[in-house]
Amino acid sequence: MLFQSNAKINLTLNVLDKDERGYHHLESVMMPVSLADDIEVNIIPGNDIVLSCNIEDIPLDEHNIIYKCIVALKKYCNIDFGVEINLFKRIPIEAGLGGGSSNGATVLKALNNMLDLKLSNQQLIDIASPVGSDIPFFILNQTAVISGFGEKVTPIENNYDGYIFLVKPILGVSTKKAYELYDDLKPQKNIHESIFDALSQNLLKKIDCLVYNDLLLPALSINPSIGEVIKYLTNKGFKAVMMSGSGSCVYGLTDSFSLCLDASGHFDELGYFNWISTKYDE
Repeated sequence: MLFQSNAKINLTLNVLDKDERGYHHLESVMMPVSLADDIEVNIIPGNDIVLSCNIEDIPLDEHNIIYKCIVALKKYCNIDFGVEINLFKRIPIEAGLGGGSSNGATVLKALNNMLDLKLSNQQLIDIASPVGSDIPFFILNQTAVISGFGEKVTPIENNYDGYIFLVKPILGVSTKKAYELYDDLKPQKNIHESIFDALSQNLLKKIDCLVYNDLLLPALSINPSIGEVIKYLTNKGFKAVMMSGSGSCVYGLTDSFSLCLDASGHFDELGYFNWISTKYDE
């Protein structure tokens, strides 16, 4: 069976203090977008997990998030089954778009239905949380406030109906490195509650003033191209221009499709990944 596994953007990202294990608490408003990978999931005889992918940079063993999610599901349910996963990726890696986490969540939900396990969303979140902090968000797959270590997902109303233009420079950003630099730089923190009304009322001008990302400064020190993309999109008239996650993908919101087409042509010439997206149909 074929499933779609969509990306996300962080409209806000507030990095909080670390716990005794060295993991950061987070607060973030995240929105799913229509850019998506395709995942074919087939149940096969035996107990093997067989992965394939259309690009070479994705691990196909126990280091893969999909693989880890399947192992966690088997352990949680105390069952054995064989599964073949064919992954066709469009979401770039090291972009801050949550592609790997979305892949894991999508496969968990697919197997829950295909094997008739009857697990609730909360049970799937319990399975997914130890594997990755963004996976619980994709279990619900709707605009939400994320807190804790990603396991607390609170949906919010989002009526934004414009375009979301995505640009990733050639170089990515290591999430681990971005957080290490964040601890050294300690950027100023913000709050995100004000963005709720702006999203529910589809007020692009107000959203423009409220997006932020605590990881932007450390990511810029790793990859200055991020700043060049932000400057270009802002000067062209995109609103709410910000980096997603730990980068290096930058997004800009607009009601103008022609503006997206013009920007796409510019970044095509630079060899940068770009995509004209919309909000995922929640």
